[in-house]
Amino acid sequence: MFRSLRCALRLCVLGALCTACLCAAPAPAAGRWPLAEASPAACRVSDVGLDRLHTLLRDSVGRGDHAGFVTVFARDGKIVDWQTYGVRDVAAGTPMLRDTILRIYSMSKIVTAVAVLALIEDGKLALEDPLAKFLPAFAAPQVMTGGTADAPQLTTATRSITIRQLLSHTGGLHYDILEPSPLTELYQRADLWNAPSIAEFVRRAAKLPLKTQPGTEFNYSIGADLLGAVIEQVSGTDFESFLRHRIFAPLKLRDTGFDVPEAKRFRLAALSKHGSVGKLVAADPIIGAYAEPGRGFASGGAGLFSTAADYLRFAQMLCNGGELDGARILKSDTVKRLAVNELAGFAKPTHQFSASHGWGLGVEVELDPATAAFGWAGAATTYVRISPREGTVVLLFAQHIPFNEHGIFAPFVAATRAALK
Repeated sequence: MFRSLRCALRLCVLGALCTACLCAAPAPAAGRWPLAEASPAACRVSDVGLDRLHTLLRDSVGRGDHAGFVTVFARDGKIVDWQTYGVRDVAAGTPMLRDTILRIYSMSKIVTAVAVLALIEDGKLALEDPLAKFLPAFAAPQVMTGGTADAPQLTTATRSITIRQLLSHTGGLHYDILEPSPLTELYQRADLWNAPSIAEFVRRAAKLPLKTQPGTEFNYSIGADLLGAVIEQVSGTDFESFLRHRIFAPLKLRDTGFDVPEAKRFRLAALSKHGSVGKLVAADPIIGAYAEPGRGFASGGAGLFSTAADYLRFAQMLCNGGELDGARILKSDTVKRLAVNELAGFAKPTHQFSASHGWGLGVEVELDPATAAFGWAGAATTYVRISPREGTVVLLFAQHIPFNEHGIFAPFVAATRAALK
């Protein structure tokens, strides 16, 4: 009986959180970190539209699709809506809060791309530089044309992998989290994500064959992780230190890095998934994203932890054309170039996950000329969309696997766009 009472009480508390978190701690006053706030009306955003957005997300939590969300809606460089829903840990029942730290997985790729583009602006890298110039182990890559994981059929690549191709996922590389195949099995056997260092990751990856000839088609891949190693070679410092010096510190990001200090770990959200009976349960981290320092390596493709506030500042910098609060990270022309579809000249100008999106230099790009928006998502159902034309940045952070299981991204984008006046 007491167990039943405790369960009932817990359900009541969780239900209250789904509603009460809409009235979370007050946002910072205008002009304060992370951005100034403004009323929706002042930024041409509809209150009715925001109510529909809130209902969408509250209902998702209420149905048990997701444990919780943090969402931010900014326009004209000001926050018009910043909400939390549900819990960040289904086992502990702790509420999702604005300062919750989350695994952003592949949203790390945009940060890595910005770092690469900064080095290009410095004249230390070029888009057409071959990868082997910096990582000689990739001087003679092989392409898998058939066979099995135990007996692969290989042919020599006819061209070099370039920096441009790593940014645009057209270098022929692969990911071991995608469709089952003999090549996927080879990648899994290499145990890339438990490499203890970037150098060891490169050593393991260089032994693997490519999926396709470089420069021939889009294949989502480990390119950003190799770019982390390139950044180390070019900058003469470790990858995380470069990011901290060149991006995190100038933008005043407080909680972004490849691990979570012990003093902050109580703010870390737990991953969740649906258990055998359909209820949400705790899930183990994937792709080697370890919170504890000293485990794994600095994965430029999937390793960063961050908060909604930190990532908002990073995304707003891009929306502003490379600058925020006097800190210029990239030139405005570089940001424009980042969002040009690199697949336009290919037989298929869209990427493998969407019929309406191409891929730029590290970001997904919308092909609709009316929006010209760009961004990307993360494996634990996190998402950012940046539209300089609309003046908007929207963020949705959950910690749910598998990725976007309930298709929340599309209605989220539709609701935010419908709220624009």
